Amino acid sequence: MRRERCYALKANPRNKLEGKIRGELGTDAKTTSFLVGSCTYIDTPIIFSYYEAPIIRYLIEDGQALLDIYIPKEDMWPDILVQQNDLIVNSGDKWDIDFRTNFLRVQKTHGSTYFQIDLRKEVAEIEGQFSIGGKQFKFNPTSTNLGGATIAGGTFVRCGGGIAYGDNKHKLHWPNYGMARPGATFVPIQ
Repeated sequence: MRRERCYALKANPRNKLEGKIRGELGTDAKTTSFLVGSCTYIDTPIIFSYYEAPIIRYLIEDGQALLDIYIPKEDMWPDILVQQNDLIVNSGDKWDIDFRTNFLRVQKTHGSTYFQIDLRKEVAEIEGQFSIGGKQFKFNPTSTNLGGATIAGGTFVRCGGGIAYGDNKHKLHWPNYGMARPGATFVPIQ
């Protein structure tokens, strides 16, 4: 392409104009080991949940790991959504998104990792730094920080769930348009 055409495309990227990036975060691997922040999860399908709503989880179907990831914006609507490896990222406020086979890195500002997943290795790696309900969650290689608490290292083997944040009295329901008043709700557990 001519130089002018390249600069015109860079000035108006399609993903920025559409506001979303869609694709498949595919892997044929039967990955059951994840390094999330500084913790390792082996055969632990729910890696991280918030008030019983899974944030990072997987299941194995037909020999393939299928990921579900829900990273919400402050209003609790999805900012990054992966449903059985189908990916949607809201691109409007992102500085850079690197998306290719088995890899996703989302940066809100230059040099920082908002969310990253690398499925190219035997042990899948996930990093992130995001907020849910006003609480900061940081999953980086040296530590895992959960709303003020810190875990440095740790291995979860064959657990139904890894890290669960919240109390045992409420369950979060994500917002959806089937609700009379769409918005996240905390429902008492009976």
